[in-house]
Amino acid sequence: MSNSNLYRTLSQEEMRNINGGIPWKPIGTFLLKTGVVAAVEDVFQVLLIG
Repeated sequence: MSNSNLYRTLSQEEMRNINGGIPWKPIGTFLLKTGVVAAVEDVFQVLLIG
């Protein structure tokens, strides 16, 4: 008995379709901006409260 269907890995084409359907650049830009903003806010809080 084989469980190949249960543990079937995504094919290359499926991976491309999934990756192609995700707007990676806007997500990356958003994460970068929010990360920088969060870091700057942390620094200011430390400076102001500190």
